[in-house]
Amino acid sequence: MKDFFCILIFGFFIFISAQATENRIYTVGVEQINYAPYFWIKEYDEYVGLVPDVLKLFAESEGISFIYRPLPIRRLQQDFKKGELDFRFPDNPDWNEPTTDLIFSDPLTTVIDGLFVLEKNKGKPLYFYRNIGTISGYTAPSLNEFLKEQKLSLVEVNTYESLLQMLILERVQAAYLSIEPSLYILNNTGNNRENVVFDDTLPFDIANHYLSTKKHISLINSLNVFLVTDVKRIREIFKSYNVKYQ
Repeated sequence: MKDFFCILIFGFFIFISAQATENRIYTVGVEQINYAPYFWIKEYDEYVGLVPDVLKLFAESEGISFIYRPLPIRRLQQDFKKGELDFRFPDNPDWNEPTTDLIFSDPLTTVIDGLFVLEKNKGKPLYFYRNIGTISGYTAPSLNEFLKEQKLSLVEVNTYESLLQMLILERVQAAYLSIEPSLYILNNTGNNRENVVFDDTLPFDIANHYLSTKKHISLINSLNVFLVTDVKRIREIFKSYNVKYQ
């Protein structure tokens, strides 16, 4: 009888330990898009790149695990809002309602979003353009005034590759995209990529990318500490992807 109770108690503690371990696994909703070198999706929904490497380093330091769920941007927004995900990346306060109850980490990355054009059009004013391509679900704060005045029409597509190809074929006059992912794609494909340039004379946005959550505030606080205290190893990750550390 005594042995039975010992086995029962032992089994109970194994169960509690297993539950604790299970509770240390978190689901992160991520954009199902090629955003190299920051992140991209490989076979079997494997999430790879600079950001996953930084988050992996953080997870190891905390003794936790992240499971990534790649989703189209609008679906990601919906599932996160419904509470089906523990975290979302990337996120930004400007992409949400002012009354949101989300908690944001410090920035993991900072990017510049603006207009890629054909080289022959570089330097032309914004009012020259009538249609601009962008990624479905993206916001373009620097273009809001022109969009409200209906001086611009937006063409939405799902991937960077498709939009850059549309620009090359002149199916859109300009493409609102992040600089480094666009250059990464252009430098790894052919098709007249030398004719596509970023026009820094046109409006652009500087966007911080944060990890957000509704319920795991303590982990966000731990991540913020990690981003400050582990700068050396984080810098090494940025360097390995040829990205300047912000």
